[in-house]
Amino acid sequence: MVGERHVQIAPGQAELPAPVQGQSLPLYRPEVPVYASAPRGAAIIARQALGTFHQRQGDQLLLQGESALPASWGQAYGGTLRQQWSGTVSPSLDGDLYGFKVGQDLYAKVGDNGYRQHVGIYVSHSRLDADVKGFALAVHDRSVGDLKLDGDSVGTYWTLVGPQGAYLDAVLQYTRLDGRARSERGDTLNLDGHAWTASLESGYPITLSEHWRVEPQAQLIAQKVALDSASDGVSRIRHDAQVELTGRLGLRLEGAFTGSSGRLLQPYAQVNLWHGDGGRDTLSFDDADRIKTDYRYTSMQLESGVVAQVNEALSLHGGVQYTANLDSRQQEASGVNLGVRWQF
Repeated sequence: MVGERHVQIAPGQAELPAPVQGQSLPLYRPEVPVYASAPRGAAIIARQALGTFHQRQGDQLLLQGESALPASWGQAYGGTLRQQWSGTVSPSLDGDLYGFKVGQDLYAKVGDNGYRQHVGIYVSHSRLDADVKGFALAVHDRSVGDLKLDGDSVGTYWTLVGPQGAYLDAVLQYTRLDGRARSERGDTLNLDGHAWTASLESGYPITLSEHWRVEPQAQLIAQKVALDSASDGVSRIRHDAQVELTGRLGLRLEGAFTGSSGRLLQPYAQVNLWHGDGGRDTLSFDDADRIKTDYRYTSMQLESGVVAQVNEALSLHGGVQYTANLDSRQQEASGVNLGVRWQF
């Protein structure tokens, strides 16, 4: 019930703009962009829980030890985001995203050729709490409701580190999703579903001097979000999301300094170019009206932080990030990432 003939304007509602003569004026109820934002929020949650190799482990130089259960680690992250997508109702999110992750290296081995392998698992919890805007009641960028979504993830990873520090990192993650999308009028859609996320990342450090090196990085992420069909009391709503591909090209400038205690300190600065592509979401109302939302976006991310080895067993790392769009689709985000690693 999203078309012009199905929508009634409540008393007191602002006067609608007049359509151009000879053209129809599409009227979508406020719930439409709210529900259309749900798969995009789910993808963001899963991608944030995944993160990158350095956000998860700090640095490849921290990967030490051999045999079973060589290390445990933890991560906390949070920040604000604003992001808009193109499509039928151009939904946008403006809110907070935060979570934590704990992991365990299950096995580590160094081969005769000097290559190190680590295999491990992790669990995480993430929460998104955002206001939603979109095209509704013939008004663009209208405040229409809010989205609350929780994601509980479990993942497994395999990391290969070469003798000179080059790395290859593969991750597979499953996220269980639960939440609700609510319009400004109080109509609510309960959200349940899941997301699969896979990542392949690599980096190759290049020495610049005794204390500095630069590391080009590349990462490819594939995601599939599946939200269950549900009813809001007016329509039966079905979400259909195609496989989403996200690519990242990064350049990390990293120092390596040893204090009087012999502990390693690594300040770093990084720039990332992100590009999302690979399809669109389709939102169906009673299997009739279909609302399309495109995945495509391009953004740049700046990050800086430090990795510190406290003692032989304990290391800490943290960074701050800022992201802004490079295309016409609004995107802005800021966040912080904190991590700890304990070597047994």
